[in-house]
Amino acid sequence: MRLTKNIFESVTGKLIRTGLLLSLFMIVLTVSIPMKPIAFAADSSSNNHTEELRSLHEQFAKEANVANNVVVAAVAGDSADNSGKKTDWSDIEYARDKNNITMVDYKNLFGLQIGKVYNPNFVDDADWFLKNYEDHGNYYLVPYNYDWFFYSHIPAPWYGCEAQSKAMLVTAKEYNETGDRRYLEFSKKVLNGFNSTTMNHDGWLLGVVGKNHNVAILNSQLFCVANLMTYYEYTGDEKALTLFQSGVDVLEKNIGNLTADCGTYYSLFKDRFVPHHEHPEYMEMLDRLYSMTGSATLKNTLDKWQHDYLACGKGSPQ
Repeated sequence: MRLTKNIFESVTGKLIRTGLLLSLFMIVLTVSIPMKPIAFAADSSSNNHTEELRSLHEQFAKEANVANNVVVAAVAGDSADNSGKKTDWSDIEYARDKNNITMVDYKNLFGLQIGKVYNPNFVDDADWFLKNYEDHGNYYLVPYNYDWFFYSHIPAPWYGCEAQSKAMLVTAKEYNETGDRRYLEFSKKVLNGFNSTTMNHDGWLLGVVGKNHNVAILNSQLFCVANLMTYYEYTGDEKALTLFQSGVDVLEKNIGNLTADCGTYYSLFKDRFVPHHEHPEYMEMLDRLYSMTGSATLKNTLDKWQHDYLACGKGSPQ
């Protein structure tokens, strides 16, 4: 597998909805050599990535809800008042706490009564991560400390490779800018979490990890594997490169099985179909990975996705 030094810059003009949920980290989009600072994307590019991942995570919740054909009822705990009106994605609001850290107000999303919480996917403050993690010895996990719903109720804490990626890259960036090794050592422990049996199942970086919930999700794999290369470009850490190569190998072996006419399957369960016209950002993430690897398998898959996107219109074989 040929690795390149070029990080693909996300295509502008994404055809996705706005005002939805949950972004992730501003991806490093320009070239660097290991251990040298690299430029982060301009605001316009990072905003594109924000919208891309809001769309992905809106889908993340919808898959669970549609698959079960239910609306979540009172599950947030004995102290929660679930008698209020259920709210939806369009009702979500974002706020800043007294330290200027982003909080997400989910309100009564699907009846969960989550309210205002810190979602690690939105936090851009390295010091916040240094105070909000779980120490598992040789690795750290970054939890979501609120109840959630994915096929069924998931009590806090739960985990996912996207929050792990965010913590890893934010603290690596802070080290790069300040030279303070606390941030580098922290980011390395978070990186080690990707090698743990909690987060890594035979090369799959799990999108959802909780009690009785371990889900290998295609868009999470595309996103988190690429972030490992970004971390390698940023730090020169060979562990990240090894994990990246393993993650790409898994994609090469499985992406054909998860590809169908006009779209893809959401996860290894293959119980939910995602049309390309609903989530064209999948193609951009795959294009980004192809630009990093030169993989013929990924290129052939990307060609099919792009062809089907144009050929299928808004239809779906499902």
